[in-house]
Amino acid sequence: MRSLTLITYEQVGGGVVVFEVQRSSRSETRKEEARKQELEELRRKDEEMEKKMADLQSRLAEVEQLAKARGLTGMFKLRQQPNATKGSDNPADTSGQSSPS
Repeated sequence: MRSLTLITYEQVGGGVVVFEVQRSSRSETRKEEARKQELEELRRKDEEMEKKMADLQSRLAEVEQLAKARGLTGMFKLRQQPNATKGSDNPADTSGQSSPS
């Protein structure tokens, strides 16, 4: 009887070990899947940022070309336009000014 009890304990113990290994394996699989999803999300965000960066570099190059074409004064006028409240830099605008006679 004692040997039968010992075998039963060994079988139960072996079953517990197998169960624990399988549980641990499933847990590791879930963790690995979560890591893969996180990495994929980071790759996707990285690709989006690269596209945005390329777009911004392209826009900057275009603005630099326009600034060179207009010269530095053209660039300064471009920057002053949104904030200009006193008078106008446009010679065609004569509002508020006396006409030359």
